Amino acid sequence: MQDRGINSNLYRVEYSENLPEFESKKNINPIDILTRKTQHWRFESEYRIINTEDYYFIKKGINSILLAPNIDNECLELLIRMLPWKIPIFSTKLNMEEIKIEIDEKLL
Repeated sequence: MQDRGINSNLYRVEYSENLPEFESKKNINPIDILTRKTQHWRFESEYRIINTEDYYFIKKGINSILLAPNIDNECLELLIRMLPWKIPIFSTKLNMEEIKIEIDEKLL
């Protein structure tokens, strides 16, 4: 059973050596797919908000946004236009020696 933390939309990501295999597409719960990652990402200690609504209110707000290393410029521009206020945005890079994501530079 998933740890839902403080509300029913917040899920703790589970890390394992291998991702699960599903025999049939019929009985797959999307939550089971969206909350799994391989062991080498464990350092993230990630939680995910999974919601079917268009928007999700975050009570304490967002402090900053870290972008994936290969984000498309078009996606970045769209993100900047969507933000209702200025939130620091950072690019990231992959440290291959330690297998982790590091902050690269502040974009906004």
